[in-house]
Amino acid sequence: MTRTFTAVLLGLGLALTLPASSAEAGPPRPAASPDLKVGSELVAVRDVTLRQAKLVKGSHVTVVHIAKQAGKPVALHLELKDGHVLRGVAYRKITDNFRQAKR
Repeated sequence: MTRTFTAVLLGLGLALTLPASSAEAGPPRPAASPDLKVGSELVAVRDVTLRQAKLVKGSHVTVVHIAKQAGKPVALHLELKDGHVLRGVAYRKITDNFRQAKR
């Protein structure tokens, strides 16, 4: 009885951990640099729409403000090359669609 109970618990534990490991095996996402700061230049890694602006892969934007909550970035203000500023773009949307430009 104890062996059966242990086997069931072990099987249940494996079943609960397998989806998490398979989710990590998905395609790599662009990672936000920990040194992201005001003045950083970002490059779009795919076509993306931010507010009303449609940016194509390879478009450059500049970070002009970082809004933080509890010490963590939650939104960014981005300046487009034409000078227009997109305010309050979600940090997650930036980390999913942009990488820092190489200098």
